[in-house]
Amino acid sequence: MKLDYAAQPELGPESGPELQEELQQELQQELQQELQQELYNPSLYSEVLSRIVESPLSRKEISEGFGQKQISGQLNKILSKLVEDKLIEHTIPENKNHPDQKFRITKRGIIFLELLKK
Repeated sequence: MKLDYAAQPELGPESGPELQEELQQELQQELQQELQQELYNPSLYSEVLSRIVESPLSRKEISEGFGQKQISGQLNKILSKLVEDKLIEHTIPENKNHPDQKFRITKRGIIFLELLKK
């Protein structure tokens, strides 16, 4: 059974601990490799997620946050992987090359960060 996290309603107190637990278990299974890698050797993958959790950021803002003058190929690969894993999403999904495009963390991304803290 595969859940579409983007289509899930906001997780709040009314969603119940059972649903929250189910989502955590499913996410843990799907992203087991990334979770294990990040637990033992934190990388840009979790660093980018941690920065986006506060507020949506553009590629340039993320890059500058790491002290880079330009957007590196590595950062672009990480952002693509995070989008593919549905941990972040575009703020303007209908036009990915929009000048005001930013990335925001998804509910799935928040759960992933919570699993890293355990």
